[in-house]
Amino acid sequence: MRTSQHGWMHAARARKAFGLSFAALVAAGVAAGSSPALRADWVELVNGQRYDNVKIVSAKFDAVQYKVGNAAGVSTQTGDKVLAIFRESLLLQRPRQLLEAGDGEKALRDLTPIISGNLKDDDWQKAEAAFLIGRAHRAAGDGKKAIESFKAYLEKNTPAKDWFVPSATHEMAQTLLDLKQPGTAELSFKELAKYGGPWTLRAKLGEAMALIASKGASAALPARTLCDEIVRTREAPREVKNQALVLRAKILLLQENPQQAAKELTDGFFTPGKAEVEYSEERAEASLLLGRAYAALGGKENLEQAEIWYLKVPALYRKYTSVYAEACGELAALYEKAGNAQRASQWKSRAESSRSGPPQSASPQPAPAPAETPKESPKEAPKKGSGKAAKGGGAAGRA
Repeated sequence: MRTSQHGWMHAARARKAFGLSFAALVAAGVAAGSSPALRADWVELVNGQRYDNVKIVSAKFDAVQYKVGNAAGVSTQTGDKVLAIFRESLLLQRPRQLLEAGDGEKALRDLTPIISGNLKDDDWQKAEAAFLIGRAHRAAGDGKKAIESFKAYLEKNTPAKDWFVPSATHEMAQTLLDLKQPGTAELSFKELAKYGGPWTLRAKLGEAMALIASKGASAALPARTLCDEIVRTREAPREVKNQALVLRAKILLLQENPQQAAKELTDGFFTPGKAEVEYSEERAEASLLLGRAYAALGGKENLEQAEIWYLKVPALYRKYTSVYAEACGELAALYEKAGNAQRASQWKSRAESSRSGPPQSASPQPAPAPAETPKESPKEAPKKGSGKAAKGGGAAGRA
């Protein structure tokens, strides 16, 4: 279950239209529905059905109520049937956009006055802001503060069954994995199953992630079994299926089977007409992993392909900071192995700086264009190589 992070009105234009500063709006406790400039809410169901231009009356994790148009009655959907909701809010526009861009520090500066402002304790905007503060800390790289924020949100909002309770539980579990606490993370992931619907699948996926994090390749079989169950579930949301595909590829790389990992990633994400193009975090991870698969196969052609796939991440997915940093690190290692110390140093610096703030907007040095413009999917299956880099050869060896 998620809320959309697209289609918000530009925050600066909205503030100008109202003639008030953002801080003044917070102090005044302006409600989302009070502005004629704000667009209507929407509700999306697990089965793909979507209700636009509605007014959400109540959003709890066990039931969502909304009004359609001028209808007198209120429609109700049980929580396990709802995939996503969106509630327009002038107060939350800008921090939502900042989080979408991966800028946790700026989002925190906007969210803090919402929590301390004059909104009533039961205002849904205040609850969502409390949840987003946890996300902002995590985006800013402060896992410990993120955990504290998620716990504070859950303690206060679980009794009221706020919509974001499952999401906060999920984010907290993921943050615990970031902090190398897979055992505790697994307990949080398992809690998700009680919310039903897609959360049952996310619980399985989280359990598989925790198994790999704690036991490595020795847990490959049970972890892959959990992933297979998700992929085979017909009603599983595409996002969850893609996450399972990514984890399966990671498991294959752990098992030193890069050939199969490359095949599954290509089939799942980069085959024209078969995989829908969506510049999601899962697609970013798939690009990174495909680069690792080619690098593991070795040989000049595969190393050139590895470089191309690594370069796609900073070119297309800068906002996914952790994936971005890993791709920069892989490029640094690739160029160092090829004897190009200058470029290796540039990408290493880029990786380090990305961990302390939002990704830079420009490449440290433009990558040389390959002989042919790379397509989104490889022309053929990766070739098995010796595993050794050709000295000074391939794209990685060029200045």
